[in-house]
Amino acid sequence: MTYANEWEAFFDGHAPYYREEPFTRNTAAEAGVFDPLTLLEVFTLPLKGAGEAPSQPLRERGFVPSELALMLNSSGLQVEHIWGGTAGSWLRQPPGLDEMELMAIARKPG
Repeated sequence: MTYANEWEAFFDGHAPYYREEPFTRNTAAEAGVFDPLTLLEVFTLPLKGAGEAPSQPLRERGFVPSELALMLNSSGLQVEHIWGGTAGSWLRQPPGLDEMELMAIARKPG
């Protein structure tokens, strides 16, 4: 499998281990399409007007603010703010525990 970046390879490489542990092996089945241990969501997106292929399977990986900051810093950006919110309700405030979306303001130095 080809990975877009080191993070994707790291998290996909470690995800199988929790399935072997007695405490966590049923997590994915209990949670359905969202796995809270890896923050991975697998779902099918319906496509309008697709004819023979009416949907597209997708994998979406969530990140916590510290992971997002580390990825941005590793890319050479300086993080100024990371805010939380929900689509249609973006505020300049710290992320809440029930929010799954983050907004980062980062600048390229120089």
